Amino acid sequence: MNFTNIFVPIWSPLISIALLLGLYSLGKIITKILQVKNIISKVSNPDYQYAMIGSIFLSSFLFPLVIFNNLDIRLLIKLISYSLVFLALIEILNFYVSCKIHLKQFKFNNINLFLFLFLISYFFLSLAPITNADSLDYHVGIPLYIINNNEYPGYKFWMHFTKSGSGELLNTVGLFIRAEQFPSLVQFSGILSISGLLKQNKAKYHNLYLLLFLSCPVLILLVSSAKPQLNFIGSSALIFALIFFSNEKNFQKNGFLLFILILLFSNINGKFSFALSSFLFLNVIFYYCYRNNKTYYLGFIFFVVFFLTLGPKIIWKNNIYGMSIIDALIKPLPTEIYGYQQLYSSLTSCG
Repeated sequence: MNFTNIFVPIWSPLISIALLLGLYSLGKIITKILQVKNIISKVSNPDYQYAMIGSIFLSSFLFPLVIFNNLDIRLLIKLISYSLVFLALIEILNFYVSCKIHLKQFKFNNINLFLFLFLISYFFLSLAPITNADSLDYHVGIPLYIINNNEYPGYKFWMHFTKSGSGELLNTVGLFIRAEQFPSLVQFSGILSISGLLKQNKAKYHNLYLLLFLSCPVLILLVSSAKPQLNFIGSSALIFALIFFSNEKNFQKNGFLLFILILLFSNINGKFSFALSSFLFLNVIFYYCYRNNKTYYLGFIFFVVFFLTLGPKIIWKNNIYGMSIIDALIKPLPTEIYGYQQLYSSLTSCG
């Protein structure tokens, strides 16, 4: 009997869960450094947000380092993967104490039991093998290319590849150490993030809103795939809550502004469709900063974060596809190249 064949199916989900715990620990560290934990706690229990925050920040950090192929990408991914596992081990040591605290705070009733069953079902679904066609094409295809070739792909005629972003690099972290369920668990962190926001909502029927969200059929597709979408949706939902349901004086804090702008630009970098919502959020943020005399600092941090997150992708599009700086910023596809206009028409007309 080959014991390797028995161990691999067990290894993959276990190491995937460990990596998710590593993201949770990373998110906790980030909120502590930027001093935003108390701000987040006004709109959600931070424990629901840590994994999503860790995934967004890690993907935004990886993207500019990997996209230009200036480093040994395999070594970088290996260091990050093992670092997340190390953080997970530390988190496991603290898990017993935090679990006891949360169980004491948890009010056990029929509604909470129903919500728990929903979440645990999505968790187990995220541990299933990835069979989604879109995921197998480029959400998993790009990480596999990076692992096999030690470089970021630069094909002009792998059409769906042009829709990729920083989320695919996060998938690479898991697949590098054979954690095949890690991309799906990242999507589960997005469900946790939104659930935390809805559960903290002080509206009379907040549990009903949460049940409506958890019962959306599209979640079954997304959480069982490698599509880096739910975590960016969770990030946008957190931004919305922090802007409209927290204290306006938060916009006087530099750490809060840095935190929220990194989330905003990382959303666009991960998926171009978040550009519209992020632009609307930015207008509101500028308005609040103007009211609180923080316009100059916001302008400075805006340009720094913009060039570190979106700047590399704009330069890369210019180098690979010959797109102008403006086109690379506002156009998701290089429609000047043969075939891409038809792809763009297909995407925008829903097939």
